[in-house]
Amino acid sequence: MVYVPERDLSILETLRYSLTLWKKAFPATIIMALFVACINVLPHTLHPKGAGALVYHLPSETQWNLWLYIILQFIFSVIFYGAMYHQIMAVKGGKDISVTASILRSFKKSPKLILGSLLFSLILILGLALLMLPGLFIMVALYFFIPFIMLDEGGIWVNFTLSYRMVVPHWWRSALFIFGGMALTAGLWILAADLASPLLKLQHEGGIPWSMGSMIAMILILTIMVPWLLSLYTVHIYDLLNRHEHDYAEHLKAVAP
Repeated sequence: MVYVPERDLSILETLRYSLTLWKKAFPATIIMALFVACINVLPHTLHPKGAGALVYHLPSETQWNLWLYIILQFIFSVIFYGAMYHQIMAVKGGKDISVTASILRSFKKSPKLILGSLLFSLILILGLALLMLPGLFIMVALYFFIPFIMLDEGGIWVNFTLSYRMVVPHWWRSALFIFGGMALTAGLWILAADLASPLLKLQHEGGIPWSMGSMIAMILILTIMVPWLLSLYTVHIYDLLNRHEHDYAEHLKAVAP
């Protein structure tokens, strides 16, 4: 169990407790994080811009294979993110739940997770296409729908609404954790790829040099950083629920079977 005080946490306290939770949960999440990192990084060994760009460099008769890979990549990434959230929340609550049980629970909730992720992406694209700031606002407000789906039995829109209600009063704090975590991960990703680039160089069409060393380094960075980011978001989510305890209690009553 990882103790997190049931009071309003400062930003530094949230970061401190997230590191404690990450250290406790990392052994249980490392395999899932490694799997997610591999399926998202390995297409870069074939094209520097990844699987999406590779589609347009393949003969039309073989493109469907890559589209199938992209679809499966998306589905399994969402499911394993849900499983990692479930495992991290179990560690935070002191529950002894196996990795297999977390994965099975995420598979059980996969229709909600996948449809919710597609809807989130659609809303985000429309928001960013119309106006940048509203798009970013909506992204942050709805960002935590996956852990809320893993927490209870509510439907997709119910958990979108819950995320919105919890986050909006603390939008700037949530944005700091989301974008700050993304920026740190991207910075480490680029640094690791650059430092490891002299190892096992490859040469892609267009003269862009990549290396297996870079790929391994990026996989390792994601394997380490993804569990920490989810631990950070988990501590932040419980802080939000504590700040809005009455609203969450009403939500639980509404979704109770």
